[in-house]
Amino acid sequence: EWISIIDAVNSLDNVSPSLTLSDLSLTNGYIYEFRIGYINDFGEGLFSSIVSGMSYQLASAPVITSAVAGNQQIVVNWSVPSSLGGGVLSTYEIKLGSTLVATVNAGSPTSVTISSLTNETSYSITIQAFTNVNGVEYGGAIASQDGLIPFSVPDAPANFQAFAVNGGVSLSWSEPINNGRAI
Repeated sequence: EWISIIDAVNSLDNVSPSLTLSDLSLTNGYIYEFRIGYINDFGEGLFSSIVSGMSYQLASAPVITSAVAGNQQIVVNWSVPSSLGGGVLSTYEIKLGSTLVATVNAGSPTSVTISSLTNETSYSITIQAFTNVNGVEYGGAIASQDGLIPFSVPDAPANFQAFAVNGGVSLSWSEPINNGRAI
């Protein structure tokens, strides 16, 4: 389909050298051809050479099905995005905050264990699917989960004592110094 934007341009003075055509209701996955020309006070100029481009839709976000914090680690599972936007799924990027911690290829299990974390520290995880459209990689929508806090098991209670009392036993103890996570 030919699309000429020459009629939309009035003069060289008010035109940006870049234009995104997002209001044309193009069908995703089709290749469109474009050319452009200018009009000024002296008349209509020549058209440019023809360029082509494809309209596409970004993939939807993967769905995080579980994110479980454990001792110095977080195990994250996710499912494939409901829409790939017309592209072919290629990889997933998993980030801890803004740091890339894993890249998982399409077709591999949709699970990753992120280790060597600091217990009692809150982490945020993001997962983004990347699709390939005519040899170009595009990142889709991002799934995220905040407030993941790794923890360990508690130490033994301290100062555990038993005292004889009339008709029973009295027990006392102190909370462990390391309780693994707030009790």
